[in-house]
Amino acid sequence: MKKVYFSSLIKEKFSEDFEAIKNSLEKHGIFYEFINNTKDIWCRDYMPVKVSENEYVQFRYEPDYLKGYEYLQTNPLELHRELDINPKISEINIDGGNVVKHKNKVLMTDKIFKENPEIDKSILIEKLKELLKVDEIVIVPKQPYDMYGHTDGMLRFIDDNTLLVNDISIESESYINKLFKTLEKHNLDFVQITYPESFLRKHEWGAYLNFIEIDDIIFMPVYGMEEDKYTVDFIETIFEDKTVEPVKIPHIIKDGGALHCISWMK
Repeated sequence: MKKVYFSSLIKEKFSEDFEAIKNSLEKHGIFYEFINNTKDIWCRDYMPVKVSENEYVQFRYEPDYLKGYEYLQTNPLELHRELDINPKISEINIDGGNVVKHKNKVLMTDKIFKENPEIDKSILIEKLKELLKVDEIVIVPKQPYDMYGHTDGMLRFIDDNTLLVNDISIESESYINKLFKTLEKHNLDFVQITYPESFLRKHEWGAYLNFIEIDDIIFMPVYGMEEDKYTVDFIETIFEDKTVEPVKIPHIIKDGGALHCISWMK
């Protein structure tokens, strides 16, 4: 039985948006539960990374963007008993939002090097491959303006060797070239979303790629505006064998994340 977990804070802080999430999940027979004793709604970042059916890795959760705001820093070690899991504990400092895993590959931004300066880069990569049980770690440059340095709103897998890339037209040509050369170096094909000008006049970042995929359903965050249709249609074309379910969560998006950020699956 598939089940999605959310911080219990979400129903208090974003009741309207969570009603839309709840209705979408129930429409497709997906169950959900809440995680108690959290400090914010972004549970993807502090929860363990699932490695296999019954294996998890709990990375150290000490993000630099919460320095000075430690009262917002959830202690993930306090949550394991509640969820009846016993993950392997790692001292490597990583947010879950910076781990996009697909079979034997993982995508991460180069922020992992800044977060773990005491570990040699090559040793860090080998340790991560072992912990996550993958053959390849693909390190991409983080977007310059993104203080979080997460991959889950930037790149997503379409299949084993093809990525969906968010609209990065606001970035410099040098950054775009660096990103695409990195993907090519790892023999990864990619398809890039481009947003209408009317969207880009309203938003610098498109939250659409921050979706959750459960079986053959993609629960896709939308803003509740006319431009949503363009990207929903695009995603339906890319994932033609899946059902795309738009979920209107404008307030959560405005707060800096979307569906992948706020969810976790056991």
